[in-house]
Amino acid sequence: APPRASSPAVSQTRGLAQRSGELLVVEDNKLNRRLIGILLERMGYTVTMAHDGRAGVAAAADGAYAAIIMDLAMPELDGLEATRAIRAMERERGAQRTPIIAMTAHAASGDREVCLAAGMDGYVSKPLRRPALLAEMQHVLQWPATPTVDDSPEETTPAETSFQIDRDRILDLVGGDEESLAVIVSASIQELD
Repeated sequence: APPRASSPAVSQTRGLAQRSGELLVVEDNKLNRRLIGILLERMGYTVTMAHDGRAGVAAAADGAYAAIIMDLAMPELDGLEATRAIRAMERERGAQRTPIIAMTAHAASGDREVCLAAGMDGYVSKPLRRPALLAEMQHVLQWPATPTVDDSPEETTPAETSFQIDRDRILDLVGGDEESLAVIVSASIQELD
């Protein structure tokens, strides 16, 4: 199928290989969109990005996605409201339910339940870790488990809550691609200005 036209609010990039269709990522932070996009592309996905909840609802209305990864804290229309709008649209159209995975930097007790009650199917916390995201996608999309998934719980240290650049970690995230590393570091610095 030909690619959909992009608007300023929605941009599309292509991974190396399609695993199970196209993913929609709804995230208001430009740097986070870049990082999540690289992570998912390295996992072999085609990724469409939406910069806020309204753009995410519009993108969901325009296309079929294998899953939607939705930030919770966004201006104008947050992830919970956007999810409710997508679910209402699916009901109105009699469309198949698209799995939606919540992501948040402010994970608190009871958040998962609130997300599920809003119509989301899964939940991951930021900073995103490939093993945790892959495990949640396997669960939500009902993929068979693979031996490469690390199901051990992830701990957040105080150092991970402040801004810092871990070159080796980012380089690993982008599959050793120095050019992608340079883009991410540059975007991080611009985000601070």
